[in-house]
Amino acid sequence: PESLHGVWQYAGQAVPVSDEFKYLGVVFHCTKGVSVAVNTLAASGKRAMWAMLQRIGALRVESLQQKVSLFSNLVSPISGYCSEVWGPQVLCAAVRSEGMLDNPLQRVQFMFLRCISGGVRKATPRLLLLREFGSAPLV
Repeated sequence: PESLHGVWQYAGQAVPVSDEFKYLGVVFHCTKGVSVAVNTLAASGKRAMWAMLQRIGALRVESLQQKVSLFSNLVSPISGYCSEVWGPQVLCAAVRSEGMLDNPLQRVQFMFLRCISGGVRKATPRLLLLREFGSAPLV
């Protein structure tokens, strides 16, 4: 990292420099910017989703509407954390690619909807899946 960033000092002491830094749970990278944060939040959202599904199973919650509501209230806030920082980069990436429905955070929501629907095929259109459950895209 020194060759990229030089040597930083504070009060005559060398300050350690790293390629990646986590601040309030959001990961910043020296060359990848906040795109690392999106992948990290997607991984956190996926862990929260599986924990929630496990608890839902233990409590024998059958209502799809309740499951979607729990996802919206428990998992979505984790996935959307600090979106003011990483959101513009996701929007720019959406313009360059397939659109807003193809990003790591959105894939977690689709995984959840497919899971609670009983294993809908991946070929099922994403917008149809969202409409079937009355859900809005996360991003």
